[in-house]
Amino acid sequence: MLGFLSAKNFASVLSELAVSLETRLDGLDERLQNIERRERRSQAALENMLDQHASMLAYLQKMYSSSPPTEAAISFAEAFASWHRASPDSPEMEILSRRLNILLEQFGLELIADVGVPFNPDRHEACHVRFEPDIPINSVLEIVRAGFLSHGRVLRYASVIVNRPNS
Repeated sequence: MLGFLSAKNFASVLSELAVSLETRLDGLDERLQNIERRERRSQAALENMLDQHASMLAYLQKMYSSSPPTEAAISFAEAFASWHRASPDSPEMEILSRRLNILLEQFGLELIADVGVPFNPDRHEACHVRFEPDIPINSVLEIVRAGFLSHGRVLRYASVIVNRPNS
């Protein structure tokens, strides 16, 4: 087909094709710019939403980590832990202990007050050592002051007496 075109006609066809391609490229370029503008607006809106959620989450964490009900639950749990140590084998005490753990769980709290467990510096603070030959070395012998976790983070380390030989 190109063999029947004169040089003048061939140049005209090429020129029309070039104009057509340029028009199409301009249209594509404009559509791409519109898409990029929408993407930037969407990105800005998403970042704004993430900032709002982050500030709301920080506010809620602050509110719940130091709220009076949480402090009251910690105070009650600490008193209960002392009372529980005085009479640990009572069936009533076990029922109350389970109920207390459910209450603490609702506040995202966990009591650190287990005796006989290995000393864990991530949860315990040794305030004294004593040696009991029949108990494994480095075990918690007594809880002097209960500790607390809030959503897995230590609020207060448990003060404990640890089983270690006198050196």
